Amino acid sequence: MTDLISIPTRNSKVSVLIAARNEENFIEQLLQSVSELSFPKEQLEVLIGDDLSTDTTAEVVKSFIKDKPYMRLVSVQESTNELKG
Repeated sequence: MTDLISIPTRNSKVSVLIAARNEENFIEQLLQSVSELSFPKEQLEVLIGDDLSTDTTAEVVKSFIKDKPYMRLVSVQESTNELKG
């Protein structure tokens, strides 16, 4: 039996989804770690979801990603039935 390993092709894209809520003290270090991945940036998409943060999480993210086109901030605008996440 042969083990199958899926190797991304040049046209494949990998998405990293990061959920963040009130993470102003930790989000920059996380984003720095993701930016240091040894994976081709043209094949990488990083989506950071700001889930109604009441601190400066969104501002920290915006500042960090301004020169990283493969990273994007997505703001969650409303909550459903008091559920978060």
